[in-house]
Amino acid sequence: MNPIYFAYAQAVAKIGGAIRETANKYGEISSCKPETIDDIRAMKEGYQQLLKEFKSQKAELNSITAPGIVENEHAQLVNIFSEYIQATQSLINSLDIDNLKADTTMFEGGLEKQRLASAKIVAITKVMAEKLSK
Repeated sequence: MNPIYFAYAQAVAKIGGAIRETANKYGEISSCKPETIDDIRAMKEGYQQLLKEFKSQKAELNSITAPGIVENEHAQLVNIFSEYIQATQSLINSLDIDNLKADTTMFEGGLEKQRLASAKIVAITKVMAEKLSK
């Protein structure tokens, strides 16, 4: 593989690993069963902190200069990850602690948008890997 392509792929993979770690932390928080409003408040605060991690990871991803061969795909990847972050924000917003309710429509919509963005991320990274390996 071309050394420039290899360095780019390594940089993207490093950020991808950090994104997976953050997503796993979301899963850990989600697996907890809240019993009190304070538990729900703590969950929401945890989610918000992890959202900041996602935003930081997006900034890192956006700062990478992609080789010309995958420049368009890299831009798509950043945009799709932005969609994922927006969907995650919707999930967090669906937890209305002040009124002790969850907006299930917003929550389900956020989950669906996350699933769609995840599928797009997988698809675009496969295209990028194929192009870089030639």
